[in-house]
Amino acid sequence: MKAAAVLVFALLLLAVYGEPAQSGPAQASLPFRGNHAIVFLGDSLTAHWFSEDSDYMAAHHYVHAGVGGDTTKDLLARFPSDVAATRPRIVHIWGGTNDIANGSPIESTEQNLAKLHEAAAHAGALSIVVSVLPMRGANAVHNPSVVALNAWLRNFAASHGLIYLDYYSLMVDANGELAKQYAKSDFHINAAGYAVLTPVMKAAVDKLGGNGQ
Repeated sequence: MKAAAVLVFALLLLAVYGEPAQSGPAQASLPFRGNHAIVFLGDSLTAHWFSEDSDYMAAHHYVHAGVGGDTTKDLLARFPSDVAATRPRIVHIWGGTNDIANGSPIESTEQNLAKLHEAAAHAGALSIVVSVLPMRGANAVHNPSVVALNAWLRNFAASHGLIYLDYYSLMVDANGELAKQYAKSDFHINAAGYAVLTPVMKAAVDKLGGNGQ
């Protein structure tokens, strides 16, 4: 039991911090110009988090900016109104699943995600880089693209001094697919899945000084 507890703690730390960050322009050094809003920008995975764990999200005053079906291009289009207008302190940016499912070139997804984090920095906010989740069933065919995008996201976070949340490693099974116990659909997760992600997310927000502000 003791060894298992140590393993769980180690996985939690890895999920929050990923690989050690390389030297680069860390966003944490930016002057804070906004209020204390913590905005969650994303697609249906973000939207479902607010419905599956509504009490927790409401208690922490997190701002819901998740729209089902959104691609990273859609997130960019909504950023000024749904994120920048709130003058946030922290932005949790979670996108890419629909890009992959729709067959968008991975290069364009990478460019859009980079622009989103640049927009957050321009808004005076600290952004969090989030991995894409594995898929299962008929959509498991997209998992090589998921792995490739996550490798880029990890490297992007390291080179820019940002926190990288490795949700993928917490949700994947031995076959490289979304684990059955966490799956609500081929690419959506259930309440049990969000219960695993929540403490990882909270640790990142705490590190950036978001909770308790």
